[in-house]
Amino acid sequence: MKKLLLLLSVIITAASLQAQTIILQAKKDPVTKKYGYENVGDKQYWWAEAHKLGSKKAELNNDHRTEWVISPQYDKAAKEFSEGLAAVEINGKVGFIDRFNRFVIEPEFEPMDDLQGFRYGMAAVKKDGKYGFIDKRGIFVFKPQFDKAENYGTDLLAVIKVGNKFGCIDLLGDTVVVPSQLAKEIMKTVPIKNKPYNEAKKIAKQRLQEGYYTDFLTSIYESEDYANTNMSQAEYNPVRKGTPEVSTGTVTPIADGYFLWTADDKKGIVDSYGRVIIPAQYKSIKYQPAEHIFVVEESEKHGGRAQVGLMNRSGGWIIPGVFESVTDFKNGIATATVAPHTTKLNADGLVEDSFIEDMLRYSADEEDTYYTERLIGIWPTCAAAHNNMGIYYASSKDDLKHAINHFVVAHRLDPDNEDYKANMKAAKSERNGRRWNRVLNGLQIAAAVISVGAVTYSAISGNTAMASSSFSAGGSSYGNSDYSSPRASGSSSSGSSKNSGSDAKQPNYSAIKTLTTSYDRYESMVIDCNINPEKHKSGDKREYQQKMREIRKKLENMNAPHIYHSPHEDN
Repeated sequence: MKKLLLLLSVIITAASLQAQTIILQAKKDPVTKKYGYENVGDKQYWWAEAHKLGSKKAELNNDHRTEWVISPQYDKAAKEFSEGLAAVEINGKVGFIDRFNRFVIEPEFEPMDDLQGFRYGMAAVKKDGKYGFIDKRGIFVFKPQFDKAENYGTDLLAVIKVGNKFGCIDLLGDTVVVPSQLAKEIMKTVPIKNKPYNEAKKIAKQRLQEGYYTDFLTSIYESEDYANTNMSQAEYNPVRKGTPEVSTGTVTPIADGYFLWTADDKKGIVDSYGRVIIPAQYKSIKYQPAEHIFVVEESEKHGGRAQVGLMNRSGGWIIPGVFESVTDFKNGIATATVAPHTTKLNADGLVEDSFIEDMLRYSADEEDTYYTERLIGIWPTCAAAHNNMGIYYASSKDDLKHAINHFVVAHRLDPDNEDYKANMKAAKSERNGRRWNRVLNGLQIAAAVISVGAVTYSAISGNTAMASSSFSAGGSSYGNSDYSSPRASGSSSSGSSKNSGSDAKQPNYSAIKTLTTSYDRYESMVIDCNINPEKHKSGDKREYQQKMREIRKKLENMNAPHIYHSPHEDN
């Protein structure tokens, strides 16, 4: 939905850019020493539930603390995405990926100290020992000629280095601050010496306002439009020819440039660029091309039974191994099982309410914790399951530490439930030296909480009964089941008043798409008013901005998954 980002960045300040629901940030894996991207923004679906009480609450997330959207697979990576792209280094080459981990610009450039994304539709890269600037097609706008260069800043200037001296160029590549200082900080901040830099900033701003850069920015926009068009297509997936090399084992081609990697009887996934999407440590992996996800069976069993979950195409868990089996997907739906219980499962990891009800019954009646643990794995914020787990630890294992942990979780998730509160107090009293008294109301929860559980779970799944649109053939295709795509933020909390209860509804994606297209059109018209004011009547811009605000309000009322608030609404 972002158009002409290079102009947006010029016309407005960085502070007015949209707030994103999903924010990707580079992180280094402490074991492999590789870099991937985690979501540090609003959590989605299973992750929203698993981290509701914090990422360190192992009772909910089973120590899945990092929501990897792109699994650790790079030697180096830009800290964050900029204009939809991030520079990454793999096997001694630098390329640019989008949020789906697709190489929009192939890794063909030399390593640099500071990897970034794009700014004003351009990015600094290194080739044959020199730095230049490319557009979003990977074509050089300014050929490699500098000994060092950094991306453009909000001041419309880019720092360059010639020999051992720093200077600046403007958007046309003209040298506007002659390289003369030994440090860029001196050039920018030291009084007197920073006079050329301050003057260059004023000139660049004035030139922008006078249209001096318009033709150049328009040509850059064509490059950006080309890249954005590709990135908006779910099926866009550039691949390299040939078979990637692996350190051990063998690879077998699957589809979409992915290869099944087998090493020491364990399975993993590598792609045509040699990236380790999924390390070779799983029992089996099945790729689902239409949904762009992997069905992954973990090597270790739980209670003697398999653990099967879903990963996105970038190697991040959608939902970990909480099922005993998952069939191949058809029209966005698969069948998942836990013992004799089956459910229809969509590509976001959501299940049916009836399945949750069955699991609650078995959880309440079992003498062990197998169903309870599976239930918590599927629905981490099921207060009744945590209460059951606490009862088991307290009454069967005399393990008050774990009992209290689960009673506290149950109480925090449902503070108005007197049974959970009583169990928590009784367990704490026993820990403090007083006699443990089992609370019978707490033990006899099956009939009392099953209906509550079903309603509460609807807050996650959007009322996922099979009649719901969330399990329609097309319902699960929105976002292509990748956590790097925009997703509904209203599904994050079982206690949310906005979407809780059986009346929760899935967004109308068809209507949302229509409104989004209209929003884009008006945004483009506002941009054109800024670039070519002589083509428009007085008041046109304000009218277009009002239309944008009206459309955004409609999207908010429709509970749209990802609402873009363009700075052009107000600037």
